[in-house]
Amino acid sequence: MMEEKSVGSCPTAGIVTFHKSLSYGGCLQAYATYLLLQGFGYETFFVDYENPYEARMKSNAVFRYGTFRERLAAFVKKSVYHQEEFQKRAFESFHRALPVTPRSYDNAADMDEVSADVLLVASDQVWNPKITGSIDPAFFLDFGVAERRLSLASSMGSYKLSQDEAVICGKHLERFHSVSVREEFAREQIQDLCHCDVHVALDPTLQIEAERWREYETEPKLDVSDGFILVFMVSSSPSRYEKILSALRARWGIPVVMVRLNSKRVAGVDHIIPATPFELLWLIDNATFVLTDSFHGIAFCSNLETPFAALPNISNNVRLEELLTSMELEDCMIDEADLGTLALNGVTFEGARAVLDKRRSEDARWLAAALGKADGSAQC
Repeated sequence: MMEEKSVGSCPTAGIVTFHKSLSYGGCLQAYATYLLLQGFGYETFFVDYENPYEARMKSNAVFRYGTFRERLAAFVKKSVYHQEEFQKRAFESFHRALPVTPRSYDNAADMDEVSADVLLVASDQVWNPKITGSIDPAFFLDFGVAERRLSLASSMGSYKLSQDEAVICGKHLERFHSVSVREEFAREQIQDLCHCDVHVALDPTLQIEAERWREYETEPKLDVSDGFILVFMVSSSPSRYEKILSALRARWGIPVVMVRLNSKRVAGVDHIIPATPFELLWLIDNATFVLTDSFHGIAFCSNLETPFAALPNISNNVRLEELLTSMELEDCMIDEADLGTLALNGVTFEGARAVLDKRRSEDARWLAAALGKADGSAQC
């Protein structure tokens, strides 16, 4: 459930991000940002903005730009395997519960009525023109009234700005009081465009401690009391991991649960569930072992200290490799056909725990200073 605060003397903070995302990572990074600001005493809301290009691509990309085989597969998922129904089950209640502005927007020019003590653009690839169609003024907070404008762990993905785009970004960034980004790659591109030092921050989901996340976990209705293997994939077809899954089943003899946004059956999988974001947290936290190719799958396994193996991500494996290296969990990246000794020897989280403790402290100090609360005060 979303935390609520009554309108009163608390300062206000408005977040701009992909809060209507149909991805678990997008939803959970948005909620993590919400929790971080709540922790500093802000009455927090989401500016109900949706980038028109991203919204169109989200719904029509494969049908418009995919190969015939990709378009056919997308049609089958939608019409035969209940994709829209599964997506609704997974995300509708989460989206509906988010505190948002009374009005929805699709253009920064219409957003000058938005007012808050702090406006904040947060995480995800909000600064990636491949996703937003261009440099989007809304994601550079070029609207509304605010005493402070901040970026928290914003990302460009692997996008390299052109000279013209860098000039546009520089003009937008002039209004920012503080800037943090998610990757060193982004910091290198915008540091010279900013009047402040650019901080490289953890993904917001990692800035929230495990015990806090456990307060929001929701147990799904599954009979898995004797343990289970969780499969959470975002880019891999079953053919990539069927041998690994077979080895895991043989080792433990327990059910396999798969989080999936359509009903197509997968060999070796006992339960398919379009989990809500908070059900996914419970599944990761309570799994005997997790098999994933997802950045946030790795992030939550590292945070909740659940043994896991990571398959290379077809679309952006550099991001996964950097995360695993930073957490001292490089050995969790496995070959597509072989678990090696990972399942036998287990996963050690001492290094990841130390890294997270250190970087959380650094990020908390940065955010406190960015909000003008250098003492970490959370009072209204």
